[in-house]
Amino acid sequence: MVIVEYIVMSEQNSLFFISENKKTALRVQTKIMLARETDEFVHSSYEGCFEDVKKQQPKIVLFDIEEHEEEFFEFLNKLRQTKSVRHIPVIPIFKNIDEEILCSAFEAGISDFLTIDSTDSEFTVRILLAMRKSEHASDIESKNSILSQLKILDKKTGIYAKNYTYTIIKAQSKKCIGTFAVIAPDVNTRNKLSPEHLATLIKNNIRISDFIGFSGDFKIYTWFPKTEPENVLSILNKIKKLLPAECKISAGVAKSGEIDFDRAEEAANKALSRALLRENSFVIAREKDELKEQFKNNPDEYKNFKIFRQDFFKKLHKIVSPIFFRTQKIIEEKLFETEISQEISEEGCYFVLKNDICKSRFCITCPGYTRVNIDISHICSEEEYKDKISLNTDEITPEKISDILDNFVKTYQALLNNN
Repeated sequence: MVIVEYIVMSEQNSLFFISENKKTALRVQTKIMLARETDEFVHSSYEGCFEDVKKQQPKIVLFDIEEHEEEFFEFLNKLRQTKSVRHIPVIPIFKNIDEEILCSAFEAGISDFLTIDSTDSEFTVRILLAMRKSEHASDIESKNSILSQLKILDKKTGIYAKNYTYTIIKAQSKKCIGTFAVIAPDVNTRNKLSPEHLATLIKNNIRISDFIGFSGDFKIYTWFPKTEPENVLSILNKIKKLLPAECKISAGVAKSGEIDFDRAEEAANKALSRALLRENSFVIAREKDELKEQFKNNPDEYKNFKIFRQDFFKKLHKIVSPIFFRTQKIIEEKLFETEISQEISEEGCYFVLKNDICKSRFCITCPGYTRVNIDISHICSEEEYKDKISLNTDEITPEKISDILDNFVKTYQALLNNN
């Protein structure tokens, strides 16, 4: 093999070495024992090295970092931000390892590191491993591109799309014990922090083996296999510190695996509702309140219907109150000329929207031991639209109420727009 400077390269397996020192380049070249005629060693100086790499697309880059740390980080940052070359492995070569520089290089995206005194075998093995890792990353990117085209992955962020998140995370949760977290921007932050930006930040700070996806209503679902809730809180706190000062997030966390995933999901969403009320908070689901509490459907457990209804509405209040509060905070920024009111009592739960054109009423009542009615009415331009939804008490979940209330608000907006 021969040291070549600034050549136009063919589709060979090329190794690109960046250094001003030709003696060091020759020394590195002699350490590499890739016994293939198609392997080519290319020596480039620091000046213009990024453009050379971008043009020639080598299989791997070795960088003589000694006394050239600034040039190295500038080169690496450009490389990782350029789609056509971001997967090329980069290995800095040290004369003497500086731990602080090494840690910074790791954070910036190096594939490995070597010292000039490393053995020939170590040079060869680490270069081959870095190449293998790069090929694997390119393969994953190609497959993710296909999943994006199928709308399983979100194109902007690369995380699971809303329609697939629940199914995928539920399937993964059956494989082992872990922790499920629901993360969302605080209500007053939602015009400053988009779900896409938050999702990208979370994705970049969790492991490849963790799962993340959108779940609508500003919520992001995350699943951490073989991870305790306390460790998830540490991850969330790290993410919080990376946000701009004016952006706040909250999360509900529940351990899954020992319990059914659907119950863990419900528990985490309830915990998120409490966290959003506190603002800028992370709440771990309490087993007694979130995981085990169920509505009693057996009349024999109550002396009379009045006592049952009192107990039922205490539990219903915990579900409905944060949903009503959160919905009002969100829509009052959009519906400037609408009067919004809500009430929760033993008679029922009411959410009312009213302006000069339209009055809409959302009402939850309990007519019996096992049924819950949701009555919806819209009176607009002297025309009345009614709907009634009847559910079993065990069907009452935060997600169900949120979905029905969201549709109620959308219908109100549609009626306004049509009048």
